[in-house]
Amino acid sequence: MFSGQYVAFSPFDGHALRDIIRRVNRPGGRICEIGSWLGNGSTRTIIEEITTTGATLFCIDHWRGSSNVSRHIDLVEKYDVFGTFRKNVAATGAEALVKPMVMSSQEAADAIKDGFFDLVFIDGHHSYDETVRDIGLWLPKVAPHGILCGHDCEGRASAFEYARLKKFRNDDTIEGNTDYPRIHPGVILAVEEIFGERARIWAETPITLASGQKGSSTIWEVPVSGPPVDG
Repeated sequence: MFSGQYVAFSPFDGHALRDIIRRVNRPGGRICEIGSWLGNGSTRTIIEEITTTGATLFCIDHWRGSSNVSRHIDLVEKYDVFGTFRKNVAATGAEALVKPMVMSSQEAADAIKDGFFDLVFIDGHHSYDETVRDIGLWLPKVAPHGILCGHDCEGRASAFEYARLKKFRNDDTIEGNTDYPRIHPGVILAVEEIFGERARIWAETPITLASGQKGSSTIWEVPVSGPPVDG
């Protein structure tokens, strides 16, 4: 089992995700997380919120890591990543609310009917091609008046050099700016091209935590209205 520090989800991301969850959280509700990894970031945040309602969290991951992230591959070679996820979930005391699905995003989407979830949170492979595919697969799975959201969008495409975003769109991260030293070009481009101004980019919203710490989140979100759309 991996027991070291693995920081990939900030307190500011937790603040933003809690805000989103609280808008859809309900008894009998269903939330889906694409990319759960160690279960100690967004997974734990979601669990802490749904314990108030008894909603169900579906965690979809093959637990082999992203092929373009070296620290993922290193962890997979040295540790039982899925076992670590299960241990971290069990430590929350809400294991009964969590349903892991050990499969690819495509396999899971094929098995789940449209409009099934109140919220889908995408945090899988961050390349442009895979992010576009995940959005296409999972947008139809969100119920009317639910929310599709995701992680690692450090701003709108206009905040960065577009040519660099385009050139490195299938890299996991590239050099960013003073606010975000590393950015995810594929996520930024995919969210911009698919949703444009419809998307709320939390990187544009200053956040002050209860501790007084100031910052922002890389969460993005899009409300879903009307019947599910074709993928």
